[in-house]
Amino acid sequence: MKKLLASILILMLCLSILPLAFAEDAVTTQTKGYRDLMEEGAVIDGDGYTIELRYCGPEGKRIFGRIYYPAEFDSALQYTTLVLNHGGNVNADFWDRYYAPKLAKAGYVCYAFDCRSAATGGRGSYGDPTEDGTCSVATYSEDLNAAMDFMLSKEFVDKDHLYICGQSMGGVTVQNVASQRSDEIAGMIVIYGSVSEDNGSMLPDYEAVKSKPYSNGEVLFVQGAQDATLPVERTLENMTWYELSELVYINKAFHGFGVQGDRPAQICVEHMIDFVERTSK
Repeated sequence: MKKLLASILILMLCLSILPLAFAEDAVTTQTKGYRDLMEEGAVIDGDGYTIELRYCGPEGKRIFGRIYYPAEFDSALQYTTLVLNHGGNVNADFWDRYYAPKLAKAGYVCYAFDCRSAATGGRGSYGDPTEDGTCSVATYSEDLNAAMDFMLSKEFVDKDHLYICGQSMGGVTVQNVASQRSDEIAGMIVIYGSVSEDNGSMLPDYEAVKSKPYSNGEVLFVQGAQDATLPVERTLENMTWYELSELVYINKAFHGFGVQGDRPAQICVEHMIDFVERTSK
């Protein structure tokens, strides 16, 4: 009888500990639904990198974001950092499929954030909505400025090596913000997001940006050869704004490539890493 009671007590003790052990299991990128996490400070372990959920922006304009840290990250060191601005009708998840993990594995810190009121499908955005529930390059620019300020406040960010990267509408946005904060940006990457006369109305002040564009470093443009949304002539015109610019033109790539880590995205990231490595020396 005593042995039976002892066995029951041991079993009850094990059962009481079991939920705690499960609660302490780390969330990884293999955990189902990890992209639905929204708690400030939550940590997600990836293969060769780590993600931390961090919000930025003032109260009422709070912006959801994810910081991607390289393996063996040391907060006492300083890292080349990229702030990633997504395009229209998507959110920070766009960068999570392929771009940000690859950049973190290459040794860079990345911050991917949700522009307010940007996404109407999927999970939408975890950030606060804009006042009228719509977005534009103007509201995207507010959010990018907040994301840059947030990352520049971090001791582990190398202030001399901060890059901004925009995709589609985000590519227009980074050019808008870079024209105003040129000295704070080491380089800029525009992924199928060029701007010229035919879509210049997207910018709050097209002529101001064109007359005084970003000038502190080089600009990398990336575009798909089968992009029916973006004429290559627009990109070539846009490139003339900048003293130092280059174009990666990817065959069999359409507008929006990269959501699933397809081959065009792989080529794009390879060139992004080469660009940052070369220009940050």
